[in-house]
Amino acid sequence: MTCFWDGILAGLRSDDLSLYDLKNKRRETFINFLKNNVSKKHLKNIKWNNEELKDQEINEHIEAINSYNVNGIGSGHLTSICDSFLLLICSMFKLNINHRYLNNMIKYSYNGEKRGILNVSSNRGHFSFNSRN
Repeated sequence: MTCFWDGILAGLRSDDLSLYDLKNKRRETFINFLKNNVSKKHLKNIKWNNEELKDQEINEHIEAINSYNVNGIGSGHLTSICDSFLLLICSMFKLNINHRYLNNMIKYSYNGEKRGILNVSSNRGHFSFNSRN
């Protein structure tokens, strides 16, 4: 069950990956790249549902990313309502992310010049990429 990572990577284009000289879309490589590059600087550039993250929240998201077990991705990713990886991807790739969970829209907004909008959705058991604007 790697649908979270498959959905994210389906939405990222080669010009997104080239921002960091990422050459392939291998899930484990991408996750390790995120883990190696998470920082307060990145997470301060984001609004979640139009709210800036508090310092304690930022610290908790950094801890969640750093402790993520890459070897366990086959068991699925429990996408949270304010997902640490979606926050980081929003910032690093300068994308807004609209995440529809069941009937709720969750918005991750990059504070700066945006490169596009990633539209994703999930339910209790599946995550998918929908479109890219």
